[in-house]
Amino acid sequence: MTDLPTALPHDLSTGHGERTEIPGNYRRIADQWSAGVMHTSRYPDTVVGDPVDWTLDAHDGSWLFRLHNMEYLFSIYRSLDESGEERYRELAQRLIESWIAAHPEVVHDTPPWMRHTTAMRAQALAFAAGIIPASEAYVAALHQHGAYLADPANYSGAWNHGFDESLALLAVGATVSHQPWIDLAVQRATEAITAMCDLQGATNEQASVYHYYVWKQFGQFEDELDRCGIPHPPVLRRRRAIVDFLVHASRPDGMLLAIGDSLDTRTPPIPGTPLEYVTSRGATGEPPARRIQVFDRGWAFARSGWGTERPFAEESVLALRFGPGRAVHGHSDHTSFHYYTGGREVIGDAGFSGYANPERRAYELGEYGHGQVLVAGAGPYRPLTETRMVRRIETPQWEQFVLADAPYRGVARERTVTFLHDPECVLVHDTIRVGAAGAVVRQLLHAGPSLEVADRTGNESIRLRDGRGELEIRQLLPVGNIDVSRGQRGLTTTGWAGAGLGRTVPSAVLTSRSAPQDGRCDYLTLISPTAEVAVEVAPHEVCLGAHAIPLFTALPEGTHA
Repeated sequence: MTDLPTALPHDLSTGHGERTEIPGNYRRIADQWSAGVMHTSRYPDTVVGDPVDWTLDAHDGSWLFRLHNMEYLFSIYRSLDESGEERYRELAQRLIESWIAAHPEVVHDTPPWMRHTTAMRAQALAFAAGIIPASEAYVAALHQHGAYLADPANYSGAWNHGFDESLALLAVGATVSHQPWIDLAVQRATEAITAMCDLQGATNEQASVYHYYVWKQFGQFEDELDRCGIPHPPVLRRRRAIVDFLVHASRPDGMLLAIGDSLDTRTPPIPGTPLEYVTSRGATGEPPARRIQVFDRGWAFARSGWGTERPFAEESVLALRFGPGRAVHGHSDHTSFHYYTGGREVIGDAGFSGYANPERRAYELGEYGHGQVLVAGAGPYRPLTETRMVRRIETPQWEQFVLADAPYRGVARERTVTFLHDPECVLVHDTIRVGAAGAVVRQLLHAGPSLEVADRTGNESIRLRDGRGELEIRQLLPVGNIDVSRGQRGLTTTGWAGAGLGRTVPSAVLTSRSAPQDGRCDYLTLISPTAEVAVEVAPHEVCLGAHAIPLFTALPEGTHA
């Protein structure tokens, strides 16, 4: 343990660990706990008893995390603050004393003492100072949590869990006025910010919604430093840059693009920033300066506009993944893209449905859950491989991005994605070079959940349809065959997309198979949400309407038309 105080002072500093973001239904949460019932999102109301049965294992690990992290205490604190009713103070005291009595010692690797669980509970316990009596047991529990968090063996490092641990250590250290813990927490958090967030505002979490979570964490760090009278480290300025990422990761319908471990989340309204314009859908504020933005950590965004020449809701956006190998909350999604147009996502991936189902979780994390080209017979897929952006072209009419990597040993993969505005379409050129004999190449495309197959023309064209219109996916080069899976019975993975914790919905997956010729395989795929686009293919370019789109890698002899 690190610098454990020898005395237990009862003169506690108050207000540390404060959470400003409380669930909108906080009064219901508090009142349910008064009745011995735990109410939390995504789970049915659960009778936990009064006194609480802390050994209860009612649902799954995520529910146990919520039971023992005690974040619901903040709903009780808010109810007390707004109503002044002493029953809420008594409820908070009863829950805290009950939990402490049931957990006198740290038992590592059990649900109550997982690192992230302990960190979040420590913040809730720290904020209770001044609300409940500073009993011997309560003060001892604060020191117990501080010692746990200060122990290097219990620090998760530079990502959101580790940052919550630093926030908790800072809150507990400030509450009990233990300077070594305060210093350690500030040091860890400052070093973590450098690793977690680059100068462009892209985090290391690899999931779009977690950028917002990290932005909130950094803000909580700022507030706690202010309460402690500690100057902000210069690296905290990177928090402002996260806003730019959130701007470009937004959809025209007011939601964030759900990439990686991301549930559907509204784009946060942050007044006085470009997000004010985005979240008001152009009603207030100024439009962002750039229509296209590339973040070096592996995100490229391009959109048709910001609602200045047509209604904001009618704009389209393309998001492309590349960069470092999979980490934290990222998926094996390199070279895959999300395409939002016509008020819905038309190309996406398998989504995210939580951590409880191992089979489903493996699929959503893995390569088959994303729109990319895969090779069977060339050894295992390597999710830690870096994907490079080797070319980027911007014109007023179209944008082009070229990515390259080697996700299998002996395989070179290249993808060129072009986003054309008029007529709107996406052109994808995949070139795969394979050394292994007998390898089979698959191009996967995940259609948005609203789309159902309307008709198809052999292995050349598939037309999908929903209430907002049609989407055509055309293979401009011959492929061996195209399989379509959507919501098939007996399958729990392919053909389904995550739609919230524990939920999936039918979603079409198109799999185009080909065999390499002379060690090379090419796909030239046109994705069009508009009327049929006139196409002419040549070795070095593809003419789409009046636009000549260059091909980064020329097509093999005999494959062009």
